[in-house]
Amino acid sequence: MDERHRTTMSNGVLIQEKSPTGDGADLTLNLTRQRLLGLLGGDGADGIDHDGDLGILHRLQAVLEEPTADFAIVTP
Repeated sequence: MDERHRTTMSNGVLIQEKSPTGDGADLTLNLTRQRLLGLLGGDGADGIDHDGDLGILHRLQAVLEEPTADFAIVTP
């Protein structure tokens, strides 16, 4: 898709920004959407093109909770 996104976690809040400017990310991943979904679902990072410390990814995965299938989402 040739898109760039930056995800930042601070104080338990995950912030996503599309088309970020600047450099300085602790970890950069280059992967497909399907591979990203698998990664967020618990698949390992083996074979993912990356630049930086993969320990950052492991720290993020450690704080993510298993989704609740019957979570009531309220929409307008």
